[in-house]
Amino acid sequence: CGYFDYAAFEEKILPFIDLIYYDIKLASPDLHKKYTGKSNRKILSNLRRLLGQSQVEIHPRIPLIPGITATEQNLTAILDLLNKMGAGEVSLLPYNPLGIDMAACLGRSRPPLPAEFMKPEEEERIFAAFERMVRQRLV
Repeated sequence: CGYFDYAAFEEKILPFIDLIYYDIKLASPDLHKKYTGKSNRKILSNLRRLLGQSQVEIHPRIPLIPGITATEQNLTAILDLLNKMGAGEVSLLPYNPLGIDMAACLGRSRPPLPAEFMKPEEEERIFAAFERMVRQRLV
């Protein structure tokens, strides 16, 4: 998720990889803290630094969680952040609730997330809206 000590990552991991899938959930630091328990400042700072180096391909992704990350306001804000950072591409990850039950296996409480997969029409609507947002930024 990008929440790591950059210096340690740069020394111990970065020299041995050539691609990083980097998930950006929420643009707002306050909402990020509300849903994940941590601010996204370190995550965004690490992404900015990674995008600034050229030895490793960075592929940002946005996990779509209905009503949380899959909102027009959040997607627009993330696109703006990625554009300012110079990211060349981004992928949307349709919501997958299969990990929710894993929390109980780890002794944690169930996260307040939807228990159902996104409906195909909802997914199509979000993908189409996102495509429009991207095109607006290219004009």
